[in-house]
Amino acid sequence: MELKHLAIIMDGNRRWAAEHGKEAYQGHLQGAKKARDCLAACLNAGIPYVSLFAFSKENWSRSQQEVAYLWDIIALQLQETTSFLMSQEVRFIAIGDKNNWPAKSRTILEQLINKTQHFTKMTVLLVLDYSGQWDIDQAVVRAAESGNALEWKRFLLTSSYPDPDILIRTGCEKRLSNFYLYNLAYTELFFPKVYWPDFTEEYLKEILSQYTKRKRRFGVGVIAS
Repeated sequence: MELKHLAIIMDGNRRWAAEHGKEAYQGHLQGAKKARDCLAACLNAGIPYVSLFAFSKENWSRSQQEVAYLWDIIALQLQETTSFLMSQEVRFIAIGDKNNWPAKSRTILEQLINKTQHFTKMTVLLVLDYSGQWDIDQAVVRAAESGNALEWKRFLLTSSYPDPDILIRTGCEKRLSNFYLYNLAYTELFFPKVYWPDFTEEYLKEILSQYTKRKRRFGVGVIAS
């Protein structure tokens, strides 16, 4: 089966840190580094689109200290990943509620988007301050304001990209956690029993192998009795 879009909920950073006797921020930092490794593996696998769920709207409810260093880590890792994206001709996109992004992070995000906008080898979507319910709500409001209420789907932040074929959620949980709710209707779901910092290219290869063996009928296939 053709694979156009892989989406990942990168979960388990804090639990990984706790089990290794480290501070929570060290788990998030290790998770951010793992994201860069994963992008290289996806590029080697020839996957056109990769979405990484990095910060949800619900994450704002964490302590101010944790939220602050999460955004600091995001900014730092974006700076360190710039050379990789540029050298590999990878387009970078960030989606979410941009009005809430801290000024420093927003500047770095916008610069990276502009620098890579003409690349076509792979597109990376970093999903920040986002929830699936919020995306649907804002799309409906924008459609109504434009006078095109029946065309609300084109106002989704995800409307320009193919729906994910695969969703991977690490962290030993089996939830969607308000991510890409409209887009995951027929996505194949994988829940590897590993925290995100321990996710390796071998896990990715195994999931891709399993994906090729699944049959996607999109509700119209008939199984012979």
